[in-house]
Amino acid sequence: MEESIAAPAETVGKSHKKVLVILTIITTILSWAIGFLFVGDSVFGFMDPFKEFIAGLGSWSWIVFSILFVAITSLLFFVGGIGSSFIQLSVLLFSPTWKAFILSTVCIFMASLAQYWIGRRIGVKPFKWVIGEKDYEKAVKVTGSPTIIGLALLLPYFPDSLVCFLAGASKNKFSSFWIIALIMRTVGVAGICFVSSSVLSLSTWQLAITNIGLVPTLCIMFSAAVSFILVIVSLFFAGRWLEKKTAEHHRKHENTEQ
Repeated sequence: MEESIAAPAETVGKSHKKVLVILTIITTILSWAIGFLFVGDSVFGFMDPFKEFIAGLGSWSWIVFSILFVAITSLLFFVGGIGSSFIQLSVLLFSPTWKAFILSTVCIFMASLAQYWIGRRIGVKPFKWVIGEKDYEKAVKVTGSPTIIGLALLLPYFPDSLVCFLAGASKNKFSSFWIIALIMRTVGVAGICFVSSSVLSLSTWQLAITNIGLVPTLCIMFSAAVSFILVIVSLFFAGRWLEKKTAEHHRKHENTEQ
């Protein structure tokens, strides 16, 4: 009798987990769509009403934007790429670009710390409930890797906010997390503000197609994509190598003390 009651309960639990996973995937896709919306603004002007609203706030504009940035990004940590979308939006709203860079760097770093804190406070039990005890232990090893955390925070429109949450939920050391977050967030924001704002602008590629033609432009885009992938792969292996050497150094130091 007890087994028959436990079976339906287990089935219900699995169905709840599937629903949660599906909702997470949907919200991630929606966030990517929002990101592409910001990218397309340079041609279609999707964000003109919002930009006019923020501009109408005068000296309060950057304060209101910062509060919305940190609050929404922190609370909606499960929505992949929402931080990158806000950074892209800051480039559209504030000029020159270096102002958007400074504002976005401060906001995204504060949001990362908030997401880590949320994960540390409430994240362990929901995390275990969703993926199970065994998978949780495996996930801890992944989210505990400084290389994985660093790359996740570096890549635009990656579920970076969720990684910060999981870093807190997996009891990742705060002393190492905030340093990685500060460095990688700064580099990532710089990439979006100073590179992506021009490289991902549709008007940039339209101009290239007009001047050199479609095929040469596609070749340039392909070469840039391959180069970017090679850089990320190189950073991954370099980071893992550095982690291995650091672990060996700690082991030797512990053996010497003993």
